[in-house]
Amino acid sequence: MEKVNCLITLSNNENTTNDYLTVHHDPDKKTIFYEEKDKTTVTYNYETNTLKRDNNDMLIEYQFILNENTTNPIYIKELKNTINIELQTVKLEKTQDKLIISYKIDDNYFTFKIEKV
Repeated sequence: MEKVNCLITLSNNENTTNDYLTVHHDPDKKTIFYEEKDKTTVTYNYETNTLKRDNNDMLIEYQFILNENTTNPIYIKELKNTINIELQTVKLEKTQDKLIISYKIDDNYFTFKIEKV
């Protein structure tokens, strides 16, 4: 399993956060994953373009299909309840050294970026 230092950027209409984190690559599962400072585990499957964010409060699963709307579950652990949100994938760029996903939920735009450093 390969470990790579990366810059993780999350942005929306209002702000941007940047973190330098160690990203793990599992070629057998076709995934990359890392743990954020707040203990959220983030896993991206680059074959299915699925992003999972899992922490103590919720599990979010996003499916990205370029220029399409997808329905995505958010499981709220304390309530033991799932809500669904629709998102539209605006950009999906994958290279050896970079992943950029831009998407829209309602009128809010988000960008998720992983770059090797």
